[in-house]
Amino acid sequence: MDEGITVTGVGRVAVTPDQVQARLRLQCTGTDVAEAVSALTTRTDALLAVIRERGVRREDVLTAGLHVEPHWSDRGGGQRDGFVATHAITVSLAEGSAFGELLAALVDVAGNDLGLDSVEQQVADATEQWGQARQAAFTDACERAQQFAQLAGRRLGPVASVHERSSGPADDSPRIALASLNRGLDVQSGSATITAAVTVFWHWE
Repeated sequence: MDEGITVTGVGRVAVTPDQVQARLRLQCTGTDVAEAVSALTTRTDALLAVIRERGVRREDVLTAGLHVEPHWSDRGGGQRDGFVATHAITVSLAEGSAFGELLAALVDVAGNDLGLDSVEQQVADATEQWGQARQAAFTDACERAQQFAQLAGRRLGPVASVHERSSGPADDSPRIALASLNRGLDVQSGSATITAAVTVFWHWE
């Protein structure tokens, strides 16, 4: 086993989100699969038209996750009374203040068939901030390693390996009905923190 020291450094950089990403879910029912999918297609086209009318760029809209499943009667007994077709739509907006107006317009079209899976504030391009966070993390690791080396009466040799650890937050946002939401709902930009962690291994001299 190579002799040396392994230290993890952490770097944090504050950022101001400049983009809102909303994950919407549209569902329609029908007596059979064809009817459910047809209704969903028509409703999806209507929603996309509203989104385009609001000035959202085509590349900022993603449709995915078409899913069809049986719909079972509320009366019990395992009776199937139709099918449910579901479609996911992700919309990114440059300004959070426009979200409430867009949401109200979409609710007018889809009502309770429209669900909101999540609303997240993001930074459109955080390349520079990530670079700063990684630099801070590496500097932190170096300072820690120097301190430990002094305490151990050793001298640091060359760096043998650098490993960055990163993970995203779990998305467990509940789905909610939108028809009853306040029409003045807006997203206010706050602050967030980008955190980088690097694990560095040095050989002893």
